[in-house]
Amino acid sequence: MALTELIQLERPLVALDLETTGIHPAHDRIVQLGVVKLLLDGTEREWSTIVNPCVPIPPEASEVHGIKDDMIRDAKPFAQLAPSIARGLEGCDVCGYNVSFDMRFLESEMRRVPVPFDIKSFRIIDGFRIFARVAP
Repeated sequence: MALTELIQLERPLVALDLETTGIHPAHDRIVQLGVVKLLLDGTEREWSTIVNPCVPIPPEASEVHGIKDDMIRDAKPFAQLAPSIARGLEGCDVCGYNVSFDMRFLESEMRRVPVPFDIKSFRIIDGFRIFARVAP
């Protein structure tokens, strides 16, 4: 059974996951971005990329996600990816586990570039927040 048979989408739904150099959007950076986009007709599009954060990845962050400096050396920096990421998310709803964290990182990275990105334009479905309410 297709997911679109279970839920009625009004806009495309993007499942988003980021890996970062740390937990502080004000100064940490994105090192990997993964997206699964469910279109209204049930078609899925998947995309992921390693991102060069242009700063060293702390060992404690690498322990969490397994991404090390030598793996991102030749990757594009976020500034080169930002316009296509913003276009790809435009008009979508966003979901994920603790995706509110990811969206704050995206917003900070877009502001640094700068690429217009209004976090308030997204309806966000955060599995972590739902779980926290159901099973505190």
